[in-house]
Amino acid sequence: MNEGLTFTEKRIENLPMPLVGSKEVYHRDAKTRGFAVAVYPTGARTFVLYRKIQGRPERVIIGKWPDLPVEQARKIADRMNGEIAEGKNPAEERRAKRLEGTFKSLWEQYLAEYARRNKRARSVAEDEGIHKRYLSGWDSRRLSTITRRDARHLHADIGEQHGIYAANRTLALVSKMFNFAITAKEWRGDNPCNGVEKFDEEERTRFLTGDELPRFLKALSEEPSQDFREFISLALLTGARRGNVVAMRWDEIDFSGAVWTIPASKAKGRKEIVIPLAGPAMKILEPRRKRISSEWVFPSSEAECGHVTEFRKPWSELLKRAKITGLRLHDVRRTLGTWMSKGGTVVPVIMAAMGHQDITTTQIYTQAENPEVRRAFEDTAKRILEQGGSAPFGPP
Repeated sequence: MNEGLTFTEKRIENLPMPLVGSKEVYHRDAKTRGFAVAVYPTGARTFVLYRKIQGRPERVIIGKWPDLPVEQARKIADRMNGEIAEGKNPAEERRAKRLEGTFKSLWEQYLAEYARRNKRARSVAEDEGIHKRYLSGWDSRRLSTITRRDARHLHADIGEQHGIYAANRTLALVSKMFNFAITAKEWRGDNPCNGVEKFDEEERTRFLTGDELPRFLKALSEEPSQDFREFISLALLTGARRGNVVAMRWDEIDFSGAVWTIPASKAKGRKEIVIPLAGPAMKILEPRRKRISSEWVFPSSEAECGHVTEFRKPWSELLKRAKITGLRLHDVRRTLGTWMSKGGTVVPVIMAAMGHQDITTTQIYTQAENPEVRRAFEDTAKRILEQGGSAPFGPP
């Protein structure tokens, strides 16, 4: 490194260029410790801070001249010298920022290295939907620029525009992503979701009432999409979760025994669920099997997973035709349990029928062969059809 001189704009401009093919040459500033400029054979000039930090030589790039004037570069060098005096390492902090990446890069790593390895396909699809709808605007941002204030504002905005449940699920996903960055990727920043309070969620008790059920089934019988019509019908007749119905496979169905077995890998709680298939459900599945060649009951050529993942637009149109408000897809599942209760089915049988197999007192009812469980499905399907005016579940 050449002897020091006090940098000025003119002196930087007049520094000689190294010979073509040789390395850059460094010139020290006589005024500020460690402040230097590198001159390259191309004529480019770059300010750097060259210091020993914790016994190791470090070079921190400050910026290019003349885009960065001498005095501005000197102030940056002075600030870095102050940080070094406080025990900090500006070079290490800059390396960490370069390695931290963007929110999009974190999302891609989280998806590939955590979500797809540890979560069910339905949960992965939900994460992808949340990112697409609410988080893609952050994709180009570096992680260190996302603050608690950003997380709080995002949570509040989603809550106002899309509801508290969507807001809470989004906040939870962002928090998981940042925890993944900290624990698995050794990112040194903070989780911006810490300290952001979720909205209070009330346990939903919504289901199709006796007044709504006839309108709902009539509107369903008029549904032009056979896939959607049969999907909703099976959701209502089996009481299964939406994610399990869309991911139903033919090899999970025992047609001779009229039983659907949801494997533990796809079931909530990681416990196998066995569901008796009532007569109306079999009347949907038997002809469907003859016309569907896919391994999936509801296949999709567009979805990466091979099966349908959601029916958003048909659902809203169905509710409009039925003149029903405030009903969600999950409420269809709750309807079966409610109508079982209305028919006098005992609680343990209902809990077993709905797949709540973690309750000790319901263990004796968890087999589909148990006559009480099967009778509950058959009787409830019959009562729902009667209440609905016998509106057909199959094609109109």
